[in-house]
Amino acid sequence: MVLGTKVVPLIDSVTPSILSSDGGSFASVRLLHFPFPAMIGVSLGGSDVPLSTIQVSSASGPEVTYLTVRLPDSPSGNQTLAVYPRNEGMEGGR
Repeated sequence: MVLGTKVVPLIDSVTPSILSSDGGSFASVRLLHFPFPAMIGVSLGGSDVPLSTIQVSSASGPEVTYLTVRLPDSPSGNQTLAVYPRNEGMEGGR
């Protein structure tokens, strides 16, 4: 790492890449350089995923964070998956 360079968190992978819109599917997410440890929020198509459906692997650390997320029902078609540090005191957790 070069001093003075900002490291930006990145979703490295999501598997499987195609999920059912019926909900209940599990996705594995690998994050790089995510603030760790942190409360983690996930949204799919702009809607927050319930916190109870997000699990952070004990193998996670400051360089790589592993999540398993049970996804809710969603409209058919492409959906954006977002992962963010969750702030408990703010509206919507963000």
